[in-house]
Amino acid sequence: MDKNSALTNHLKWRTPLYDPAFPFILFFSQKGGCTTLIKWFFYQLNLLESSKKVENNIHLYRVNHFYRQPGYVENIETAVMKKSKPVFKLVRNPYARAVSSYLHLSRMNLVYPSSGPLKIEWKKAKNMYPYHDGLTFKQFLYYVKQSGAQVPHVDGHIAGQYVEGEELFMTRFVKLEQLKNQIAAWETQYQLKHSPFAELAKSPHHNQEMMNVTGEFADQVITRYHFVSNQLPSLHSFYDTVTKELVQELFSKEFSLYGYSRQLP
Repeated sequence: MDKNSALTNHLKWRTPLYDPAFPFILFFSQKGGCTTLIKWFFYQLNLLESSKKVENNIHLYRVNHFYRQPGYVENIETAVMKKSKPVFKLVRNPYARAVSSYLHLSRMNLVYPSSGPLKIEWKKAKNMYPYHDGLTFKQFLYYVKQSGAQVPHVDGHIAGQYVEGEELFMTRFVKLEQLKNQIAAWETQYQLKHSPFAELAKSPHHNQEMMNVTGEFADQVITRYHFVSNQLPSLHSFYDTVTKELVQELFSKEFSLYGYSRQLP
């Protein structure tokens, strides 16, 4: 796959953040810190507050309004191919993102009335495992393995971060775990506005504060109760030998390309 084909393929499934006046282009994946990154980007463009008057969800504003600017994708293609701007991609530890994807799929079907792609994914997974109201983490991983771990085989919230050929045009991969320091560095290097990172990083999508239950949950069904009681298992509680090996297999490229250890964080 050449650079142009790789870029075209990526833009089909994951459109980055771009503005002619902004010094670089930002790619990202769902469940990989994108809400914080998008809010920071719109903050820098002086669009964050005005976007709230248009849509009550920053992602709806991004997709329904910002991305629909005339020539948006074409301008990205030109900038990348001409190397007129650096191109960064925000990435996340595959172990943490796999759990986040699983919890998101579960929450959107057990707690909220989900519709669209995530409802379809849930129905497909439940056809494989119809015995309980929910899914175990291990069942979720087997479902992703059977379906195909990359877009477009499954919805972007649960598909892997890596899109074939992206290494051909990315300047650098930025780890979510280092995003706070990276944003501070960008603001200094490119003379951008100093941002209130702690405020921008707040999101109802985040699970970390609720992940306070320890035990062995790789084969345990997560139910609606776990969400509404704010009692979710810790990251390590979801991992046994099988789930760890499944994540390494499904997202192998992410460990090597993005520079993540195969040891649990």
